[in-house]
Amino acid sequence: MAEDGLQTIVTAMRIHVMVPDVIGWACGALTGLSAHSIILVSILESGAVPEILKGMHAHPTSSVAQEYGCDCLLCLLDPHDAEDAVDKVVADIIQHDGVAAFVAAMRAHPSVPEVQRHVCSAFYHLLVGL
Repeated sequence: MAEDGLQTIVTAMRIHVMVPDVIGWACGALTGLSAHSIILVSILESGAVPEILKGMHAHPTSSVAQEYGCDCLLCLLDPHDAEDAVDKVVADIIQHDGVAAFVAAMRAHPSVPEVQRHVCSAFYHLLVGL
């Protein structure tokens, strides 16, 4: 059931990449799912990380897409009991220009503390994962 829902979420992100609320709320759902290590592997295999980053790149001025996108990537970078997954997340972030997305989010939303906090935390975990 969770994997069907996961594919539905990733497909919605792919189809509705130009709708910032879809990106934001889909990232929120993925964040919730990522708490389960079994589903975490499926999230990474689904191509969710590139879709998150495409959504973030498409909506630099949307604090919803940026906050929830950064939060989701942060959760994927800190998987608690699935350390092997971090390498895949780091590689996807680097390959899909995630660092630029993080910097753009911080610049576009300097007065949104949630965006600033999530990006700083994601940078920390990204650097630890390198």
